[in-house]
Amino acid sequence: MAVFVVSIPIVLVVLVVFVGIVFALFVLIRKGTNQHGSGIVETGLKAVDLFVPIPLGGDVLLSGEPHAGVRVLGTELAFRLANSPRQPFRVIMFLDSELDDLENVCKELRETLPMVKQIFIAPVVTAEDIRQQRVQASVFKQDALFAISKNARFLHEFRQAVKSDRQSSQSAAALTTFTVTESLSPEGFEAKLISSSLLAKEAVYPALDLRHSFSSASSLPGVKARRQRVANSVRTAVVEVLENLHPGALNDESWSFNADPAKRAAVQAIRFMSQPYFTAEPYTGLKSANVPVADTIKNFEAILSGRFLDRPPRSFQFQNALPPKTS
Repeated sequence: MAVFVVSIPIVLVVLVVFVGIVFALFVLIRKGTNQHGSGIVETGLKAVDLFVPIPLGGDVLLSGEPHAGVRVLGTELAFRLANSPRQPFRVIMFLDSELDDLENVCKELRETLPMVKQIFIAPVVTAEDIRQQRVQASVFKQDALFAISKNARFLHEFRQAVKSDRQSSQSAAALTTFTVTESLSPEGFEAKLISSSLLAKEAVYPALDLRHSFSSASSLPGVKARRQRVANSVRTAVVEVLENLHPGALNDESWSFNADPAKRAAVQAIRFMSQPYFTAEPYTGLKSANVPVADTIKNFEAILSGRFLDRPPRSFQFQNALPPKTS
């Protein structure tokens, strides 16, 4: 009996430790921890990953001016998530049945996203619509839900349906949502990718306007100080360019930011924000790639240091890596 009494505290200690370990593992899994920061989705797009990182399990807004390539960016993100080399997402897309160019949108999506089988057209998205797709047996541990519409009411109902699904979902997969629209900027998103038509006209894709784009994931505890420092420094330089940008400026050699060596690195950085899209390869012939975050940080840091001021800024456009030196 004495032995039994003495062993009770030991059993309790072991039990508490075991429960603590299980709980810690559960938290890590739910956060989607990875080597570059807890809860960040790596897209392989340099500008997105460095300046507006996608929070795993968060809500992301893609919006901007007309003709700024918002929908194209949404399609590219869907492609990259569905084909993620680290952990593929199950991509589910809902299209507003009232879209003006619905037929063309459907055609484009089916051509560029043949791996995405769950594309639905509806006048409204309900929690049950989402639930029916997410509870299906799947090997996927992560779901990416896209809603494409220019109608504020449709998008409001979509977000309410997402909220309801998260509260009652039986799916074990983490849910990250993407609201793809135009000229609308509703509140309540963990990240906003706002596109500029002026940058798009200058052929900088993705045409992210860093004056208005942001992500709460940039300040997550797991994000390394160097990544934050480089992102902030480059953002400051790029914003100065954006504040002075006008049509045709990037290709104007007499423009002060091209002519002044002290400002040229900022123009190189904004050019380097552009990147070939996987979904555009058949049309542009430009080879795309998933660029590791570590490479993105290193390359932008090198550009801003002024190491390549002898190279023309245009040589940095649509590059997955730093352009080679010319003889």
